[in-house]
Amino acid sequence: MNSLRIIFVQNFRNFSVKSTFDASQIRVRFAPSPTGQLHLGSFLLRIEDTDRDRLVEGTQNEFENVLSYFGLNLDEGPSIGGNFGPYIQSERCEIYKNEIERLLEMNKAYKCFCSVERLDILRRKALNEKKLPCYDRHCRNLSKEEVDAREKNGEIPVVRFKFDAGEMSFKDTVFGDYYTSWSEVDFIILKRDGFPTYHFANVVDDHYMKISGILIFLFGSPTSLPKFTRQLTINF
Repeated sequence: MNSLRIIFVQNFRNFSVKSTFDASQIRVRFAPSPTGQLHLGSFLLRIEDTDRDRLVEGTQNEFENVLSYFGLNLDEGPSIGGNFGPYIQSERCEIYKNEIERLLEMNKAYKCFCSVERLDILRRKALNEKKLPCYDRHCRNLSKEEVDAREKNGEIPVVRFKFDAGEMSFKDTVFGDYYTSWSEVDFIILKRDGFPTYHFANVVDDHYMKISGILIFLFGSPTSLPKFTRQLTINF
């Protein structure tokens, strides 16, 4: 299913979406090799509900109803299960916690105690200097003793992934070779509420669920592709 969607999008981009658009120009190729039974892969639904501040209760059922209405039948998902569940991220926190601990042990991540107020000061200072806001790695080299003492004192840290500013290139199935640069360093992968950030949870889940392709919606240019730089750099 993923392959068919991707091929269609690639070819559809050759047409101009205007009022004079002639739908008869669309020619969709379906050419399976006769090497076995027809199979389009697995289509699964995963509920990514780690952003608790913006969570709207009841939308999960709505998602499944919409997919069903348009004939998109799931192979795996929250309501039908599967071999790679749970399929709701808030039910997978133990998995994320284990991977966070592993990254900390490998010295690829660290605990950060910087307050929202301190980060806001850094942000405003950078903007005043006509620079992009960037974390200053204030907590990157805290000793284990200091980290333990601050946690024992009741301070709750976030966890940051060690990430250097730089450039990256990767190949996207639809848009081809993509080059990007970034100034962000040491982004957060575990929030103070104990939930992982979107980027970290997705990397962990895609790994354990053996995901080979994803469907995303882009309008015009691939503006959301730079977000994948975070995900591509996380390794465990």
